[in-house]
Amino acid sequence: PKAVARFKLLPMPNCCGVCISTAAWVSHTYQKHGIGTILNKLRIDLAKASNYGLLLCTDIESNVAQRKILKKNNWKDLINFVNPKTNHRVYLSAVDLTTEQQKVT
Repeated sequence: PKAVARFKLLPMPNCCGVCISTAAWVSHTYQKHGIGTILNKLRIDLAKASNYGLLLCTDIESNVAQRKILKKNNWKDLINFVNPKTNHRVYLSAVDLTTEQQKVT
């Protein structure tokens, strides 16, 4: 069976309150069916359940679907830069997991 989607959650080295979301991916066949939004909610819920206070992720400017999901779900862009190794514009975004009013759609 082929994977439909995936992501990883990793603890940030030397900071037990921060979780890093990485390797988020939805198979091209299943894109535009809301799976990215479901994965976003799942990664937030899992990080909260693991008592993290902040969730970080990176993505590139050309990943329009991911950028929309992050914006729609209260992620804040912290910084962006051009990666000198790839020439892609990279965004570092975060969501505060401690807020009572955390909106996830």
